[in-house]
Amino acid sequence: MKRARACGPVLLFGIAASLGGWPVLPCIGADVSADPLQTQAVYGSSPKGVTLEGVAAGFPSIRHVRFDGGGHRFHINDGEAVYFPPIPRNEVATLFNAIARDRRLGVTLRPNKDFFTYGQLDKRSSAAQALATADKILGGTVFATADYLKGVRLPQDFKPAAARRRVVWSAARFNFAEYSFGLFPEAKAYRRVGFRLIPTLTPVIPNAAADGGHKVDEARLRQNILGEPEDIANFNFLLTHLEEFLRIPELMHAANLGEVAAFARYLQQQGQDLVELARGM
Repeated sequence: MKRARACGPVLLFGIAASLGGWPVLPCIGADVSADPLQTQAVYGSSPKGVTLEGVAAGFPSIRHVRFDGGGHRFHINDGEAVYFPPIPRNEVATLFNAIARDRRLGVTLRPNKDFFTYGQLDKRSSAAQALATADKILGGTVFATADYLKGVRLPQDFKPAAARRRVVWSAARFNFAEYSFGLFPEAKAYRRVGFRLIPTLTPVIPNAAADGGHKVDEARLRQNILGEPEDIANFNFLLTHLEEFLRIPELMHAANLGEVAAFARYLQQQGQDLVELARGM
């Protein structure tokens, strides 16, 4: 299967942090090698759109945590350290409530310009709307959907080309994952030091899955046919300019939502009650 990587010792927006005397180089990567069939089994159909996955790495064992609304921060282990979520408290509560019921989280656009949410994310929430906007920009780039890109300036003033004909149907997925955190001793605060935006392009059979979604086109996948030539060219541009794409405010908002989702899954893994925490926000 085609692989494309843009992950290595690169700086995220030119920022490096020093934790405990060693350099941390936040990494943005892309790898078109995620197993589409395994992913399909998790979601019930071949996922597309924007998904938020993974558990935060770098936090300590958590005995106690509470949310301080006045300071917009979580106090970890009775004041040993704090964590400042980079999104409004209503969106933090939305993510906590959703993950408490289903660890899957994401949004995908529908042809009628509506959108579908993965897991238990409240479709009416500002968090869901923000992820739908991110999907418009990213998916609009891959498939050259002009309506989705109105008012958006893409990196390098890129103008994606639409497929001249459509024989191969593809699903584009943009997965925010692998969030890592470090303790900044001078502030006694945990902050994000890295994450990955992982775009994938998968050939699909439209509306063939049991849930009505797309099903992986295994025959084309075996032949390494991922999409139409224009789709692949647009997708490759996105792969090679991920850092620039993430300077678009709507996409950084999606990255911030992914950060808090990863933190929530870590709290859940540590036995914390996400619903109870959300009540205090």
